Amino acid sequence: MRKILSIILFISLTAGLSAQQGTKGERSAVRQGNKAYQEQRYEVAAEHYKAAEKENPSSKEASFNLANTYYKQHLWDEALQEYQRYITLENESPEKLSAAWANMGNTFLKKKAEESSKAKTTPQQGAEGQRQEDNLKLTMEAYKNALRLNP
Repeated sequence: MRKILSIILFISLTAGLSAQQGTKGERSAVRQGNKAYQEQRYEVAAEHYKAAEKENPSSKEASFNLANTYYKQHLWDEALQEYQRYITLENESPEKLSAAWANMGNTFLKKKAEESSKAKTTPQQGAEGQRQEDNLKLTMEAYKNALRLNP
């Protein structure tokens, strides 16, 4: 009886660990993406993270890292979309959610600054000014959400 319980316990532990870590292909793609990211090869890193997401669409790590990669490439809209996707996936860690909201705030701020510098070179239209103001409001809301989750 004791032997059977030990076997059942072992099987349940290994099944739980493998479910937690994701698929082998996903983990490999994330590791390759992390290596490319550290080498500042952001386009290559993004491709690996996309492959990891294709392997496991609910991969939180791939989603968060892909958003960071888009940020590094100044692809603000893509980064914001991926951070939003990550926020819908993450349901366990307020600290990680807070980090995603803070990164969204940084992204909105960078996007606003870029639009502002473009507006200086061309005559500013009413809609452009409104969009910059909206980005500033979204920046503040994202930072507030980050602080609410992790003061």
